[in-house]
Amino acid sequence: MSDFYKILRNERMARSMYQKDMADLAGITLRAYQLYEQGKTEPKIDVLIKFADALEVSIDYLVGRSLYREHHELSADAEESQTNPLMHPSE
Repeated sequence: MSDFYKILRNERMARSMYQKDMADLAGITLRAYQLYEQGKTEPKIDVLIKFADALEVSIDYLVGRSLYREHHELSADAEESQTNPLMHPSE
């Protein structure tokens, strides 16, 4: 999650939210949130989900795995190939 702290801060600031607002939404202390934005610690998955929900972005975007803010639905074929690594595109 190398870019996580940068994205988290940028998205929060773009929404004119305070660090305390994000901490309260996630049910964590202000200090814990500040450590996330400083890149000194990383959140557990339940807190990460709360951040993504509060910022209305996908978790993949928030952790730097996607350039898309929103969650994109996969077609049934694409979803099957992602859930079944043994499936070949011709099947």
